[in-house]
Amino acid sequence: MTLVLSSVALVYLTVAIYMPSTRAFNSGINEVPVMCTTTRAVNKDACEWGSCGEWCLSKTSGACIQIYVNLRNNGSSLTLANCTNSANKTCYGIDQENSKKARCIADECKNLTGTFNCTAGACINITDAFECVFASTDPPLKCSGRRGKITCIEISGLFTCNRGTCRKIRTPYNCDRRCVDIPTRNKNIVLLSGDKVYLSQCQSAIDKATQTEVWNEEEDNVMMASCYNIQNTSVGVEAVDWTKKEI
Repeated sequence: MTLVLSSVALVYLTVAIYMPSTRAFNSGINEVPVMCTTTRAVNKDACEWGSCGEWCLSKTSGACIQIYVNLRNNGSSLTLANCTNSANKTCYGIDQENSKKARCIADECKNLTGTFNCTAGACINITDAFECVFASTDPPLKCSGRRGKITCIEISGLFTCNRGTCRKIRTPYNCDRRCVDIPTRNKNIVLLSGDKVYLSQCQSAIDKATQTEVWNEEEDNVMMASCYNIQNTSVGVEAVDWTKKEI
């Protein structure tokens, strides 16, 4: 019995621990940590790679979720010099816990219009925060009328609704964060930090640690950066933990 258990344990540890660890060590992964900002998540039916799985034995097959991020090095600081015409915009996300919910059992779903995330008959309007692209839906459910609240009492999932008639959006679908009315006119700098977007017309961008210029207005393009923190100082606008992207 001891021999059998030892053999099983050896095989298990080889498959579950040794082989994945060896692949990880040989993959060239950099040991220096970095910071990621999620930009979008895509549900796909057929995947060559996936972002989420059940620990190290999982192998992507069939449907999966693919998460895309902006990558930035920790500790980098950027100073933007001689900035004018500055503006900022807050792109509000969805607070699932505190957002107003339309409860279908209370007949609050009879006039729903837009895109809604529903759980057990309670729906949150995500129209202003997300733009969803999809190919197909389930048959319509009429949440209005005499039996509307009974029909929709337990609806769950992502729905597109028009005046109380709701259709469940089928996978695959793609929902991207969106923010409207961002004042980009005459701006060459766009800084992203959490739910806020900072915009300005700047002359140059300097790496604070090395004091080297990494961008200037003569390049005739727009510089975008994802930042952990943004401060307006007497020297200039400082962005901490930034990733540069020119467009």
